Amino acid sequence: MRRDAASVPEVRRHGAQAKRVQEATAPLHAPADAGPAVSRLAAAGVSQIKLYTHMTRELMEAVVQEARAHDIPVTAHLGRVDAITAGKVGVGAIEHLSGVVESTVRDPAPFFAAHENFPSGWMTFLRGWAGLDSAALDRTAGALVELGLVMVPTLIQSETYARILDTTYAKGLDLSAVTAAEQEAWNLPDLVRRYGITPADVPLLSVSRRKEDLFVRRYVARGGQIVAGSDSPNQLLAPGASLHEELALLVKAGVTPSQALIAATQAAARLLRADSIGVLRQGAVADFVVLSESPLDDIRNVRRVELVVANGRRYQPAELRR
Repeated sequence: MRRDAASVPEVRRHGAQAKRVQEATAPLHAPADAGPAVSRLAAAGVSQIKLYTHMTRELMEAVVQEARAHDIPVTAHLGRVDAITAGKVGVGAIEHLSGVVESTVRDPAPFFAAHENFPSGWMTFLRGWAGLDSAALDRTAGALVELGLVMVPTLIQSETYARILDTTYAKGLDLSAVTAAEQEAWNLPDLVRRYGITPADVPLLSVSRRKEDLFVRRYVARGGQIVAGSDSPNQLLAPGASLHEELALLVKAGVTPSQALIAATQAAARLLRADSIGVLRQGAVADFVVLSESPLDDIRNVRRVELVVANGRRYQPAELRR
């Protein structure tokens, strides 16, 4: 998918649908392109459409209107539209807390302009959190809760950029499920160069992380819904392990262990309109883990897996790791 045109480049897809979805996905250059594009995605069986950073308000309105006609929910990684505007347009969920900074500052134009280039524009956004006033951030949280938006914070992603220059950080992560070849392909020095991360960013991004935590805490306190995500399998975001890290970061931000667990299970399933997973009840898919210690006492206990039940079949953790 070309990134020089606004597009619908990501969809939630499963199994044999992947090829059909890939063939149905196309760049959007004008609002008139939205109808055919969404129709192709609907025919391919997508369950959710994700809008990306180059999406303008005009294109977003067109896509949301078409998606509504097909009863397909829309989520967004924002760049050229702020979160409040996206919510008013009809986007149902926001990825990576994108658009929150733009909704909070007096003049979002510099941030919109920065997103013309990726990934440098994303770093401009992350740095922008550091300068946000807590009262203004609280007002933004309230406005977004009123709109009923679901937030997928992916704090682990921001944490990675904030600490990527710390040579000890990666060593403390569980990367056991990532092959040596894949870790080599990450090419972290090149990542740092492309994103323009410098030693001067370390204290700034640390402040940004605290402001993100403040927003999440205020958002949940006001009754806002969050969903746990990790942006895996990007660099240092190992599948599975990074979600455990995300749960710990949510609790550190001020979310209760129970709220964090719901964000990763029931709320996540609800966002995808999958009411048969993420819950324990008769008639639901038998997917769950048995833990040796309660995560309500310490969220890190989600790692203490004794047994995995997937689609009704029992597995030992070591068996799955092999």
